Amino acid sequence: MTPVSKKAKALVLWNESQLWGLLAVKSLEDAGLQFEIVRSHELIEHHPEEIELLFVPGGWASNKIQSIQESGATYIRDFVRLGGSYIGICGGAGLALEAENGLGLLPVSRVPRAQRVPSFAGPVAITLTKPNHPIWRDIPMNDPPQSTGQTLETYAWWPSQFSVNEPEAVEIIAGYHKPLFGSTTSDLCIQDIEEHAIAWAALEEHYGIFLDPKRLANQPAVLAGHYGRGRVVLSMVHFDTPGDPMGRKVLQNLWRIHTGYEPVYAGRPQSSTSSKSLHRPAQILHQAARDLIRLGQRLFLWRFRSDFLLHWRRGVRGLEFCTLFVITREIADLCAEQTKWAQSVCAELEETVEWMRVFSHKSKELLTREALLMQQERINFRHCNDVRVVSLREELFSNQKSHGGLFKRLLDRLDAILFVLLRNRTNPKP
Repeated sequence: MTPVSKKAKALVLWNESQLWGLLAVKSLEDAGLQFEIVRSHELIEHHPEEIELLFVPGGWASNKIQSIQESGATYIRDFVRLGGSYIGICGGAGLALEAENGLGLLPVSRVPRAQRVPSFAGPVAITLTKPNHPIWRDIPMNDPPQSTGQTLETYAWWPSQFSVNEPEAVEIIAGYHKPLFGSTTSDLCIQDIEEHAIAWAALEEHYGIFLDPKRLANQPAVLAGHYGRGRVVLSMVHFDTPGDPMGRKVLQNLWRIHTGYEPVYAGRPQSSTSSKSLHRPAQILHQAARDLIRLGQRLFLWRFRSDFLLHWRRGVRGLEFCTLFVITREIADLCAEQTKWAQSVCAELEETVEWMRVFSHKSKELLTREALLMQQERINFRHCNDVRVVSLREELFSNQKSHGGLFKRLLDRLDAILFVLLRNRTNPKP
């Protein structure tokens, strides 16, 4: 195990973060921030006073609490109670809430699923309810017409929604204002719906979920509070979205507030491209993931909304295929940069190629059948009348919304490889 260094007082908890952990690492590196990535079993080996800040990226909170187990949950509570800082983004925020799968760091829970707008994604303006809070230091604000507050443009990716149980104990430092150009709800582009005055109510009845982004207006998006002597910041908006200049400034401010550190460099570590060589197992894995993405494009099931996220049609598992594509791409790039470390994971990569082959073969059948079925009936995560599609979905993903099935077993293998390669870069041994 790579020990936590004395100088790195900020840790990123990797457990069950996967795609969102990778995006967070990229954004923290771009912001020039010092940090190390750890898993919970390594975290609990260190005295809480050695650490200033624990940053928890997105991902399924239910999977996170299972992964860190009771020992990790107890350690995190003690760490914050004794004076540490906890910053949670989206799923990392969900982990900190009061719930069966939460740490209970703040008296906040989730809005019940049936009452949420569950599928909002993309650029969003948030209202700064505490514009003088140090989290917004040196950030240019917008003063929209007919508005009572300043706003900031950032991103939200399928967030849950906060329900504050004890308002006197929680500081709401930002709330949702409105969606911006390029945002979506489910597979609908918000601008197109509103430009043509199509009724959200009719669409909600058809989809069976809330879709109207106005339901998010003024709902809390960023919270702060205390747990014991420690400080907690929870955000349902993704300040850790790569390429977000405002989010980068927020991350830098969070590090200043909670560690006292200033950015130490500009941008991610760069390696010499001239020394890169192809790493065959990693390239095979990424080619398989790329083939799945291209099949989905040919079937008109999705399109790229950025180089790291898809926009997919309701009824298919777009996030899962996007996750495989981005993670295998990063593994291939890191293997090409790190010849020594690529060799250390070569056996794991070669074994994972066979897992990917099985998953890819069955996924191609599933995607093709789903695309054809969409021409005949409305399908979604829960509703489908085709027995073969139901069987493939169960085998590949399980019948739960969070990651499961063969996909989860494949993802766990890829995630373990990615963690080793990323840590070699972000936590270099002396």
